[in-house]
Amino acid sequence: MNVEQAKALFPEALRDLLSFEQQGDYIIMKPRQFLGSENFSDIARIVQGNKGDYVSAGKESHFRIPIAPAPTETPPKPVPHDERYDSHPPTDLHFKVTKLTVGIGTTIQQGEKEWTKQSYGLEVEVNSDAKDIVEKAKAEAEQLVRSWLAEPPLPSAEIPQIDIGELNACEWVTFKTKQPAKPGQAAWIKNPVEFTSWTNPPNVLLELVKAMKRSSDEKLVLGDMKYVFSGDKKQFIQRKPVKTETAK
Repeated sequence: MNVEQAKALFPEALRDLLSFEQQGDYIIMKPRQFLGSENFSDIARIVQGNKGDYVSAGKESHFRIPIAPAPTETPPKPVPHDERYDSHPPTDLHFKVTKLTVGIGTTIQQGEKEWTKQSYGLEVEVNSDAKDIVEKAKAEAEQLVRSWLAEPPLPSAEIPQIDIGELNACEWVTFKTKQPAKPGQAAWIKNPVEFTSWTNPPNVLLELVKAMKRSSDEKLVLGDMKYVFSGDKKQFIQRKPVKTETAK
């Protein structure tokens, strides 16, 4: 098995998503971009069919296929019968993973002496006790978060294209009365990225969170309002009127 033979194992659509190189006794294949679950499954199936596997190692995660066929192994010793597995096929794990949380951060230099921290957390529903499925979910979550971190931070002075009217129409709540807030009032709202149980949140809120995350100080001024995260896990968004000086 050489690099060209490894490339020939994949259809062109999948081959273009990977880089190929020989390292030691393996052909190493690294994703060029976010693969998505369908492409990941198709690639993994071809790799496993050629005695290869997937190595989860953060930014260095990769698929690999051995150059030489694996030597014949000594047959394993019989496993004692266990009645616990009579009702279902055996799995890699003896427990079920319902949710998997991945958090990755980095430090970015904004100027000669200014450094800022940028981090993302992602919670994924897995609901499986199969090790390969759990590892696949972890790898895809890590790859997605790292793609977010690779995006350049948005300068605080740059205003994203967000419809303020649409943003004001979201369910903002006042601090004192806990009633629906009017445009221009100080208020708060749930962060849809942290509240995963919030189905179909307004897209404008998701865009707001993304723009705030890309800002060097995670704050954003839109129109006459300033938006900041609040809560120990940044699970809320606050808005407050921008203070202006009165002309004398």
